[in-house]
Amino acid sequence: MVQPNITNTSFTVAPNVLTELLGSNLTENLSIVFAEQIKNSFDAKATKVTIDLTKFDSDIITISDDGIGTEVDDIMETWFRAGTSVKTNDTKLLGGKGIGRFTLFALGNKIEVSTVSNHVESSFTLSTKEINSAGNVNDIHIQVSTNNTKTKQGTTLKITNLIPEYLDSDEINEIRIDLQNLLLDNTNFNLEIKTPKSYRKNTPLIEFDEGIKYSTIVSNFNLNWDNKDFILNHTAHIQIGTEKKDLNQDNVHDFNKGYQQIQNYIAEHETELNQIGNLSLRLFHFYNPNNKLPLYEGSSISSTAIQNKFLSYSSGFNLYRNGFKIFGYGKNDWLELEKASRNTGKKISNSRSVGQIILDPISANYLVEKTNREGLQTSKKSFKIFKNLIEKFINLINIERLAIISDDLLVKLYEESKTDKPTKDTKTPTAELHTVEKNVTKTNNLKKYNVSNSPIDTSAKNIHPKIALKKSKIKNTIFKCNVSYDLMEFVDLKKSFNMEGLPLSENDIIFLRTSDGKAYKKNLLLPQDSPKTINIIVKDTSDSISNTFSIKIEREFNSKRNDLFKLNNGKHFRLESDNDNDFFRTIMQQINDLWVQDGQYDYVVNAAIRSIADVEISSRLIPINNTSNSELKTQFIGSGFSAATNLINNIRKDKNKSLRKKIGQKLGIDKKNTDNFFLKFNNFTAEQDFVSRLRSLHTGAHNPIDFNADKIISLANDIIAFLELCEGYIAVLQEPTD
Repeated sequence: MVQPNITNTSFTVAPNVLTELLGSNLTENLSIVFAEQIKNSFDAKATKVTIDLTKFDSDIITISDDGIGTEVDDIMETWFRAGTSVKTNDTKLLGGKGIGRFTLFALGNKIEVSTVSNHVESSFTLSTKEINSAGNVNDIHIQVSTNNTKTKQGTTLKITNLIPEYLDSDEINEIRIDLQNLLLDNTNFNLEIKTPKSYRKNTPLIEFDEGIKYSTIVSNFNLNWDNKDFILNHTAHIQIGTEKKDLNQDNVHDFNKGYQQIQNYIAEHETELNQIGNLSLRLFHFYNPNNKLPLYEGSSISSTAIQNKFLSYSSGFNLYRNGFKIFGYGKNDWLELEKASRNTGKKISNSRSVGQIILDPISANYLVEKTNREGLQTSKKSFKIFKNLIEKFINLINIERLAIISDDLLVKLYEESKTDKPTKDTKTPTAELHTVEKNVTKTNNLKKYNVSNSPIDTSAKNIHPKIALKKSKIKNTIFKCNVSYDLMEFVDLKKSFNMEGLPLSENDIIFLRTSDGKAYKKNLLLPQDSPKTINIIVKDTSDSISNTFSIKIEREFNSKRNDLFKLNNGKHFRLESDNDNDFFRTIMQQINDLWVQDGQYDYVVNAAIRSIADVEISSRLIPINNTSNSELKTQFIGSGFSAATNLINNIRKDKNKSLRKKIGQKLGIDKKNTDNFFLKFNNFTAEQDFVSRLRSLHTGAHNPIDFNADKIISLANDIIAFLELCEGYIAVLQEPTD
């Protein structure tokens, strides 16, 4: 019998796995990138982390901490080994996958590391160019230098050759909000984000411990294993300012039923829950009956401040493990609470609730984080069991909330707080002051506290406050990508009434995104760049009544590709026409539909992009030649590709950058980032300049074999940049001159 030839082989790993798959392509969420470095600093016993963005416009980001640093012997394991096991067996440490540091390549292509430990400074540099030039990760050699120093211990990361081209005040504020509640307890930890002086100063956020003082319903669940059984403890109370009163569950209808459902579920899934370990849930719900109670009386904080400076970062149910937030929860409404919170007002909403779910460190083996740190792996059975348990907790909270509303307990608590307090000699037991009266009955005759003391319209006593939806219109409307929708079209104002029974008007209604609680401007749902399901909250401006509805943005086919020309705030490029029938909007929408069909029509896509360039170059630049702007009248640029070249040359000749500044202002680009925008057009080489790349569209259209997806994406980006340059230039020319 002939023996087969056996050849031994082994895996090889390309270097770009480190810089791209585990780095720049792992996540686009810069908050997660910064959070990973903060976790590493926390593990190094740091008490302060500074993210310095002041030199962003100079292509530098610095992250530093005052931790214990890393000794040179540990650098090999913590920095130069993907999937390190250093933290795996220590549940108190926040890492585990050993890849978080590679996300720094999402910030820049060059990382300079300096770490001081025990008076020894170790430093080295990681460069995408040098790493990717190696044939295999085993061929990558990094030089680590060491020297004695008197510098304080700690670690500094200097990231240069930055990848993000644009980071404005709003984006920095989003990062700040995302990181505000990163730590469950930041008492002994300080995070500082430094921004350029020219950027808008952000309004200070309300600290967590201060913000929760203005919640009115507080609920706690603690589930602990005592080596034999699970012990569930649950408490709930209402509060207004310093006045608090425990909720007497004996008077809560269906409380026993809801509580027993939790107990039965725990018993049924004891084995799986034991693997997840102990957990606790804390809820702070912001409910004001009829929006009438003066919850902020005598305080410098207002309801608007709570919404914008506290709930903006803390709302929703966030997950914490080892004291740090797991991204992907909270404002994302993963429990779909907004959808369940309809105009009956019987259930808590995500946007008015602050929940903290604290996981046992041992749960990391069963509630596993995704590699990109954007949430837990939802396909795991353990996650489904965990989520179902949380939903049963919330069901009990909703039962208690309904009792609080039905029996006007918050109104009663307020009125009691205004009555004379018992003296120390009063024989009333203290316990009675903190327990809801057992004989409280549901009635509609209880006195309502009304700040304005204006009478309630009794003629509307049979009219229930609600925001009515045109459900058939929502159901029968086919929502398409790249189309705008007036959300007011789906509200039935004739059947919508406020808390006083008076009809609502358009001015009384706002629409919010469930993802982040932000309002839709002018009540418009702008064109979407990809199919998705969108949950929308509709509320009255007093935040007393609400409703929700879902719409499904459709495309006639599925695709793994993102749109080639992405929409940003309803536009494909800055200064794009608002007219849906505009040539550029129309053709870009059509190209997107072709592009996402997974390469089936890339040849057609490439030819279509060519048509955009042709139309822009041959006709769109005509207004520049015909300008009445005397200042630039002599700058005739011609036609065709030579016009594009002359246009860019005019920009390059602008030595004092006054023209660039004007164009940047027209495009709404931060003045510090204007230079970054024009770098695209200044990057000339001997072989090819920007216009030559545009000209290559003609070649590509006739020789598609030389074109791949990456080249098409690159050319699409060039087109967008050129369109913005033209629109900005034309806008400057159209300015009146003296």
